[in-house]
Amino acid sequence: MVGMSAPYNAPSPYQTPEPKRRKPWTAIIGLLLSLIALVLLAIGGWQTYTSVTDLSGAERYTGSHTVSMEAGETQMVWASSSDVRCEASGPQGAVQDSSPGDFSVEVNGERLEQVLMVQATEAGDYTIACNGEFVLGDGISVGGSLLMLAGGALCCLGFVVMVIGLIIWLVRRNKR
Repeated sequence: MVGMSAPYNAPSPYQTPEPKRRKPWTAIIGLLLSLIALVLLAIGGWQTYTSVTDLSGAERYTGSHTVSMEAGETQMVWASSSDVRCEASGPQGAVQDSSPGDFSVEVNGERLEQVLMVQATEAGDYTIACNGEFVLGDGISVGGSLLMLAGGALCCLGFVVMVIGLIIWLVRRNKR
């Protein structure tokens, strides 16, 4: 049959078009937030872990110890008991404790308490004297702790967004 074409079936004005398949963008964003959070937690955890494990290999002192410090440098004094009392003196005389608060860490099964934080106001020799055994170190990485805090909060947010996104996506998908 020459000259015949297939009949044209125009869509009915009463017929609704097939809905487009949508991607679960909210769930994907939640998953990405959770992955970023895991990276922050890993970096912060590593920084905190390395700063604390450095204390385990640090030399133990009794009585007094002199250390050379540059201006702005800090040294934390750690002891196995919070009963240990320490004092510090520098080129200008007595140095005040500049601890932001009480910290404690557990290193290889031993608990260490921060008893003093010495912040050098000028370069020179600083003498630290304690009535018990002590360790000098940098202590806990503040940046690492903040990264872990931010990562934990972001992980919670990402998980909630991901669950809500999955619920919305599944409800829309089942309505079709």
